[in-house]
Amino acid sequence: MFLVLGAVTVVGPDGRVVALSDRQRSLLASLLARAGTVVSVDNLVELVWPEDPPQDPVAALHNQVSRLRRAIRFTRIETVAPGYRLAVGPDDVDSQRFDRLVRADTAGSLSEALSLWQGAAYAEFAESPVARFEALRLEEARRQATELGMSFAWTRALPTFRLWRRSPPNIRSENVPTSSA
Repeated sequence: MFLVLGAVTVVGPDGRVVALSDRQRSLLASLLARAGTVVSVDNLVELVWPEDPPQDPVAALHNQVSRLRRAIRFTRIETVAPGYRLAVGPDDVDSQRFDRLVRADTAGSLSEALSLWQGAAYAEFAESPVARFEALRLEEARRQATELGMSFAWTRALPTFRLWRRSPPNIRSENVPTSSA
């Protein structure tokens, strides 16, 4: 399971967090933000080493991909010309599960979708080209889901409010607390 609705984290099939180096996390975040699509080697090199690429960036990238593959054996990183593609299932990434639950458009599904969030989307990569656009998309979807959830809550509360307006509770002045100065 890949978590991106907060810090980028990998949870193995046994429920344990998979330890990754900073470079591996950057590579993984780059692939997760573009899950299911081929990301070119040149693009990945720019994303993983934005300021100071190694002398042989292609070989260094292949090395990082190999290490990442060993670390997350339960998922496929496919070599597809001209680069790599992360093959993930519909519930392998928390952001995909969030999207699916929001599309269900019920109060319960929205509540479950919002409960997946552990912080800012792609936390440490949200301001970098690694995941900026996907992080922005997810944050906007979160805002809309929150507003829709509040709308559902208001809709559920409205009948009670209407009933209360017709027959407000009888509050006598002796039952109302007073403030003493």
